[in-house]
Amino acid sequence: MYGQQRNTGIVLLRTYEEALSHLENTKPIRGKGSNAGKIALGYRHRTAEFYIEMNADKSIDCMCYRTPVVSFKPDGNIVVQSGGWASITTCMFIEEVLGISSKVRDCSIVVSFNGGEFKVDNELCLKRVDGRLTALNQKPTYVHRVNRKQANIVRKEYAEFNSYLKGFLKLREGGIILDTEYINLFGADNKRGGHTVKAEMPVDVALRDEAQVQKLIDLMQSKDPQKMYEASLRIIKQFGHRSYWQNMGFSMQPASIKRAMDNLIFAKHKDVIFDKEEVPVGTIKKDSWSHLFN
Repeated sequence: MYGQQRNTGIVLLRTYEEALSHLENTKPIRGKGSNAGKIALGYRHRTAEFYIEMNADKSIDCMCYRTPVVSFKPDGNIVVQSGGWASITTCMFIEEVLGISSKVRDCSIVVSFNGGEFKVDNELCLKRVDGRLTALNQKPTYVHRVNRKQANIVRKEYAEFNSYLKGFLKLREGGIILDTEYINLFGADNKRGGHTVKAEMPVDVALRDEAQVQKLIDLMQSKDPQKMYEASLRIIKQFGHRSYWQNMGFSMQPASIKRAMDNLIFAKHKDVIFDKEEVPVGTIKKDSWSHLFN
């Protein structure tokens, strides 16, 4: 583990030649145990966690819990991968092996060196060029930015329902929509046990699914009180907060109403609301609206 126990003894390796030298000059673990024959990457008593091995193609893998996180290739390329684990342990391992900064950001591993930042998605290929670590095969990425003028135009189309939803919540004591309202509209969930009747809750809308978004938009824009009521319950359940204290139900604050409305109408009109902004290689910007796109 890492955390308070970072005394791993892992050696810094900058090139294939250094990795090969460590591999050839370190004695394998002796005995008949599970670590027998393995070559420690750091302290020998931690070989089960961190070790180094050569593959049939002569590439050298630095293993972190049986995952080849850093691989040195004979052609000088260095491949970094997470193995599906965007964890602090993986980040610290990368830092100790390569001597570069590594951190978890937005559920991805990000490495930093020479003033640039790079995501380790499936894998990241690096190489030392004139002694400087360089990221290979990198292309500019894009993030989605809201065009405020277009967003305000589209928001006006939903002003009537937005006012309806705000008034709907004001009429409820404490701003809580009780489970009884969901039971009355969607029915009871008879499959669940217990002494109290539980609601058959509506399924959340997948914001990337145009058909699901359109179905909810149709309810919102129907001008039919019953359909607008159903739309309100669905929105509050998906974007509100669950209340378990005293009265079971859902609540929603004014800020959450705006967030909910923006998510739904932006998902519906994303072709006109969003502009794509190019992000230069070596720079990482969070795309706050990526969840609306495939």
